[in-house]
Amino acid sequence: MSICLNSMARGARRCLDAHEGMLHHLGLEPTPEDATQVLDELRETFLACVRCPTPGRCRCWCEAGRPGTPDFCGGKQAFRNLEIACLAQHLDRH
Repeated sequence: MSICLNSMARGARRCLDAHEGMLHHLGLEPTPEDATQVLDELRETFLACVRCPTPGRCRCWCEAGRPGTPDFCGGKQAFRNLEIACLAQHLDRH
């Protein structure tokens, strides 16, 4: 059982790392205050990364310095929705 749990934990960590990496790559690092306002969009990006069978591909994409979200990303639209929500949140404050 421990081997299975360890494998699941490693998989979850890879997905979380991919999610955090893509957020950073896109310049989407909402503050805790912002995060409460864009929680639905943030959740959708996270779920897309959790469902991804190959989270390492995004890491390679980001490390290569490629722009935006890759076409192979199942969460491409979710990340775009988050970008829009973060921009709206930023504009509301100013």
